[in-house]
Amino acid sequence: MHQRSMRRSTTIPVATALLLATPAVVGGLPTALFDFEDAPLQTNQPGITLFSGEQSMSIQMSSAPLLTIRANGPGHPAGWGDRSLDLTFRPGESFLMSFQPGITGVRFEYGATGPREVILEYEIFFTLDGSGTPDFFGGIVLDNRVDEGADPHTFLFSYLAPTTSLGSIRFTNIAGGTADMGIDNITLIIPAPGAAGLLAAGALLAARRRRSA
Repeated sequence: MHQRSMRRSTTIPVATALLLATPAVVGGLPTALFDFEDAPLQTNQPGITLFSGEQSMSIQMSSAPLLTIRANGPGHPAGWGDRSLDLTFRPGESFLMSFQPGITGVRFEYGATGPREVILEYEIFFTLDGSGTPDFFGGIVLDNRVDEGADPHTFLFSYLAPTTSLGSIRFTNIAGGTADMGIDNITLIIPAPGAAGLLAAGALLAARRRRSA
């Protein structure tokens, strides 16, 4: 497990965060895959938005415009295909992954593409823009050179009950110098058809609990 021990009290007892080395089990819920194979190659962008049917995913850098969709080299994992996402951000900087409509979980593969071992804090939000108090948080470590043959780590966050909607995740560089991070095979776990009303009700209930806590 490549997970830093970081805990904060939360009003969402059904939430869990896991870092796994095996594919996520999503309980039969539909998914949307973003693997960058059809995305155009681009360098040093401030952000990107991708679509899969009605589901969208945006990744936005906090400051320095250093987001690149690159052609993979021979050292990259075979399962990453021909293209992947590279992010470069300095200590204190971050990137925000946001999802519309809201989702019940997210899984992706990641690793270092630079020489420094870096610690990232992640914060989970109901909100689309990462505003307000995070509902869960933790940490991951970039210590595997996926561009030099190392196996990728796997990040997974999923709600145990599909009545709570995840809007965004912020990853912040908190230690180790400038982060060079590769990401691929982002899988979003989507509510089952007809569950949109339950998701809205669940998010409203959780928000009321936070205000009353």
